Order: sequence, then structure tokens, then C-alpha cells
Amino acid sequence: MSSSKTDLKSICNPFGTYGSTASELSVRNAASVYGHGPGGSAYEPGFNSEASAYLPGASTPPRIIWEGEIVGYLTVGSTQPGAVDPNELLAYYVCPR
Repeated sequence: MSSSKTDLKSICNPFGTYGSTASELSVRNAASVYGHGPGGSAYEPGFNSEASAYLPGASTPPRIIWEGEIVGYLTVGSTQPGAVDPNELLAYYVCPR
């Protein structure tokens, strides 16, 4: 995980793999299985996905990896250990929209 605005693997890089609203691997992509984003609808593919960071209680939310180790999960409304709300993370890092 990186908060760099230039790292291609950063959640904060709007042109990167995990920060782009167009990337299939990004929680910021409304059509990705990893997120439907704030205000998403049940008609968007990621809304009902068990991999969505925005589906409370998702069984396989996106992992947060630091130096090759899983250190948490991006998920809303979860009490599981290591749960981090994706909206709070993006706000904390002051990621561009």
C-alpha cells in the first residue's frame, strides 16, 4: 500500500492500478468487483460482490498489503480484525478525487 500520488500501485494515484476510477482492480472504480463507491446502486457490478470494499460484511474484501504481508482489509461496516474503511483511508491520505 502506498499513499504516493505518483506510485503506479498507490491507492492515491488517479492513473495507477489501485487508484484509478477506470481500473478493474481499484476500489475507486464504480464498475469494479472491488467497489461500488459512495452512492453506488444495486445495478453496479461491485455492489453485491463479496470482494467489494463497500459491501458490509463482504467475505473477501480487498487486502491491504505492506512489505509483502497482509496487514488489513478495505471494508465498510466490519468488525473483523484489520478492517479499514476505504473512505476513511482515502480521506486520511488526502487522495485526489
